[in-house]
Amino acid sequence: MEEGCISDKSSDALFATFILDEIEFGINADNVNEAVRPSQEIIPVPSSIDIIDGIINLRDKVIPIINMRKRFGLEGESESTGRYYAIVNYKNHQIGLCFDDICKVIRVPKDNIKDMAKSSADNNFCSSGIISLDNGKNLIQILDPQLVFQNLCLPLIDNIQDKNAIKHIPMDKDIVFELNNVTYSISADQIQEIMKIPKIYKKIDIEKYIKGFIAIRNELYTLIDLDMYFNLKPQQLTDDSRVIILKNINSCALLVSSIKEVIQYESEKILNIPMFNISKLQDSFAGIVPFRGTDLIKLNAKKLFPENVKKRIESNATIHQKEVVLEHLKTKEKFEKDENTRTLITFKLGEIYGIDINKFKEIIKYTVANISCLPGSNDYFAGILNLRNLTIPVVNLRKLYDLPDYENIDEARIIILDYNDNLFAIIVDEIIEIITCSGAEVVNLSTFIVSQFSEKIKNHIEAAFRLKDSNDNEKKVLMLNLDNFIRTISLEETNSNAVSV
Repeated sequence: MEEGCISDKSSDALFATFILDEIEFGINADNVNEAVRPSQEIIPVPSSIDIIDGIINLRDKVIPIINMRKRFGLEGESESTGRYYAIVNYKNHQIGLCFDDICKVIRVPKDNIKDMAKSSADNNFCSSGIISLDNGKNLIQILDPQLVFQNLCLPLIDNIQDKNAIKHIPMDKDIVFELNNVTYSISADQIQEIMKIPKIYKKIDIEKYIKGFIAIRNELYTLIDLDMYFNLKPQQLTDDSRVIILKNINSCALLVSSIKEVIQYESEKILNIPMFNISKLQDSFAGIVPFRGTDLIKLNAKKLFPENVKKRIESNATIHQKEVVLEHLKTKEKFEKDENTRTLITFKLGEIYGIDINKFKEIIKYTVANISCLPGSNDYFAGILNLRNLTIPVVNLRKLYDLPDYENIDEARIIILDYNDNLFAIIVDEIIEIITCSGAEVVNLSTFIVSQFSEKIKNHIEAAFRLKDSNDNEKKVLMLNLDNFIRTISLEETNSNAVSV
């Protein structure tokens, strides 16, 4: 989302995000029919390919379920039962992708989407780009279903029985959430973003249903407690509580107990609520949605609040905007681009380092079991990573640069990089953010290259940048020169880096 504003431009894209092995992935909502957590067991399919756990019956449609942990060759729990399924379209068929958890729904401007650089190894990768939010501090890898399914002999079940008929049936896509153990829904088209609860700031008391205000990317939002607004019993905040930001009401965010799933259904299935004075908030309700044996109360986001309440919401944000100084929310540096402007993905290795974003392919969690050690290799060579039938050399940067061992190797990450169509990987302490550095921020290398740095590090640093964070604290970023890096570890001469197995 463009920092500092709510956008409803056609250039925005809506994404549903999911968690897999502690990494967040996003799928364009146009490709997602729904995200569900079915209660029924998966029916195994004999003689199917390994990554297919079986099939489920979803409202009389047979949906094959792909285990994304197996698709990505990840260790750990691989059972699909009890986890979340993203039902996506592929060649006019519906297929379920199994993830560890559903995270949020976000609307992202195209400027915040970084496309992946193309290479000869793309047939083995499922990511088509990166979503960069919070000034690069929140990175989400974009999954392309077409890339997920490529090179797979999938059993395409004809689960769209009457394509010509369905083609013309209006469909609604809703986000389902919970308040006081009652299930509600809102049209996905009326939602700007869904997220975990950020810090809630103090409020100037106006109405009891105004919880306070939150700050998201330079913008202040009045936080409405829907329990209180609907005169329900107030609920305690939990890890499942979420914030929904609406598109049509400026400066408004809704607090809900939890997000349940994303559903799709025929528009004509909505049942109208009789127009009696059964509630003073009757205009807030769009109808009843019968879905899988449950009646959902669908809210009409456009009429959720009467005009007088909208004015209170907007005035609350205006008051706090004037009363509260949030210098730490200034996240965008203003500068003119020149030939020295670089976009880097940064990581921690004692110091903060950066690598050209165009060299980046993927981030995965570090797991010892995924790497095969080779006898007789250099100490800094951690081994070979088998990533979806690609063998990729892995370099332990701490050993290469004579740094102390990782304090907590379980928190480490592996970055897959592309160097002249050859793949290799590096182990880093943690991923930090994506940044854009201008020529004006370049500083003399001797300012930062201090005596405790090893000669290898000094030789691998191409440029140094001085930046300020949102708290106006100065930080330095050292950009690695991959040409010198490759020359040191002799990857070009010793292997082809990505050999199919």
